[in-house]
Amino acid sequence: MKLLKKILPILTVSFFIFACADDHSDVNDSNDSVKKSIDINYENAFDNSVGYTNNDDNKFTKINHKQLTNYWINTFELDESIEFETVKLIKAEVEEDEEQYYMLNSTSRKGNINISSKVLLSSNQSFMLIGETCKCESIEFSSSCEVMSMCKCSSDSRNGTCKKTHTLSDDIEASSFKL
Repeated sequence: MKLLKKILPILTVSFFIFACADDHSDVNDSNDSVKKSIDINYENAFDNSVGYTNNDDNKFTKINHKQLTNYWINTFELDESIEFETVKLIKAEVEEDEEQYYMLNSTSRKGNINISSKVLLSSNQSFMLIGETCKCESIEFSSSCEVMSMCKCSSDSRNGTCKKTHTLSDDIEASSFKL
């Protein structure tokens, strides 16, 4: 009995040490799988899942490059013949206290218009348009004018070489993506 009284505390402490020393590999494995599941293609945004939540039925609807450019044409009343380069996914330049977000960004083939639409990364790893879009348009072809964030252009819009237009809409519906 005396031996049991001496061994019991040692066994109890040993049990707790081994229980706490479990390697937690299941937690590390799940974190690694989450990291691996977020495989973002920045060079071609539509290699990722991109879309919007339809206001009519509250369901996520995927879109393609043509539908996004139609959205931009409709939003900024651009000429229907305008063409855009490959849409890239970029991280916005944010202030210290601002939360990081992404933008779908492209430049017109002429090079004078650069447009970005703000997107949020949803829990299902899709990039969702939220209705905020910025257009930076070069007035002079010698100046570079690109969207850096919502809505900030790379060239100072006050010096007259870059015209900035910012839109914000709560209403995104299927008709926004058709000409």
